[in-house]
Amino acid sequence: MTGALLQDGEKFVTDVFRTQPDDYLSAEEVRQLTPQIVIERLHALKPFIAKHAHETETRGRPSDEVWRAILKTGYMYLSVPKQFGGLQASMMEIMDATLPIAQADGSVGWLASFVVMTPRPAAGYPIELQRELFAGSKAPAFVNVILPMGTATRVPGGYKISGRWAWATTVQVADWVSMICRIEGEEHEPVRTFLTPADTVKIVDTWDVAGMSATGTHHVVVEDLFIPENRVSSSNNGSEAWSAQVRKYHSDYDLFLGPPGAALSLNVTVPVLGAAQGGVEAARAHLLRYSKRSGISQEKEKMAAQIRLAHASSLVMAAEQLMRHAIRECFGMIKTANAEDETLFHEIRAWLAETCELCRQAMNVLVQSAGTTIYSYDSPLGRAYRDVLVGGSHMVCDYDTCMQAFGQKILGIEPPKRGGYAERDKVRDEIKATTRAHDYAKA
Repeated sequence: MTGALLQDGEKFVTDVFRTQPDDYLSAEEVRQLTPQIVIERLHALKPFIAKHAHETETRGRPSDEVWRAILKTGYMYLSVPKQFGGLQASMMEIMDATLPIAQADGSVGWLASFVVMTPRPAAGYPIELQRELFAGSKAPAFVNVILPMGTATRVPGGYKISGRWAWATTVQVADWVSMICRIEGEEHEPVRTFLTPADTVKIVDTWDVAGMSATGTHHVVVEDLFIPENRVSSSNNGSEAWSAQVRKYHSDYDLFLGPPGAALSLNVTVPVLGAAQGGVEAARAHLLRYSKRSGISQEKEKMAAQIRLAHASSLVMAAEQLMRHAIRECFGMIKTANAEDETLFHEIRAWLAETCELCRQAMNVLVQSAGTTIYSYDSPLGRAYRDVLVGGSHMVCDYDTCMQAFGQKILGIEPPKRGGYAERDKVRDEIKATTRAHDYAKA
């Protein structure tokens, strides 16, 4: 299968970071942590991340030094449940820890926002496997790939799976890959989630974009890969059975409960907001030293530039307050809401889509006073601009879709039901759009 799915001109990605034992904190170091300590460490690390942002964007992933420095702050332990020795932090605390990373570099903030939530998708796997994953003070990084579904075949002791999945964000820094497959010839719970070490999959180089370019959102491919029975879920990520498994063992941790779509929207929106905040900082620094070639005064002295900076700053401040409102509402309702509650789902997504829209508006305002130089690849403002536009385009925060559905709910009109996991084998046209191979659909 691998040969058939690699098209002419494609290549594998081999530049990866794989966590080493020394990259984890000791159990004693974790016991000394609090969310506030992690937040303070990341604010202190912000200049270091920003200093390497151009290198990160050019390379397509953070350097080992940058990523290892983030791991050493204890960031990855924020969402590890207390029963596994972690901090079990709130979403608001996780947001506050992620924002300084994204302010320094949107791509790195995006990676961080996704990997820090690793324990949430892990929570639907057998509890024995969860204990193994987090044993010895580990805080591993997952990547979850869901589109399109792969295929699985039962064999003695487990399954053999094959497939090609798109949008494998974080795969270049992940320790484990979680993949959704349909089990051939099985009717009861035919769709399940399979876990494998990251070094057992091939990464196909498909992520060639203008913004968020260091997130490693490539494709992954496997062929007849054996997955032992104990690394297979009893259902699939997002199903009612999966949610029941999560509530059975993690009912005391709100972060793991509630609609998966709302949680994914938060993963996306936090780094977009952080990148916009970094954009405001970069615009201010740019204006303080910038003069147009034909101008007789510095840009900072012009009323238009002053107004634009204040307007953009206010938009981003409003975006942050809207996001914090969404988090409070989401996690205030989660204990009583069904994991697939449609009203909660549409409400939260609409607010987060509006957050992304406010950030886009702010960046469009800022670049009007910035001149052509910000479109250089080494411009911090240009990078923030690109990252906000690309990050905010993610489908979970698609403005028209989210707002129409929420508007329908307000008017008492039932929005169309969202497609479930069974629809994921029908998305080859979407996959085609993310690959350089024009004839992938024929594969």
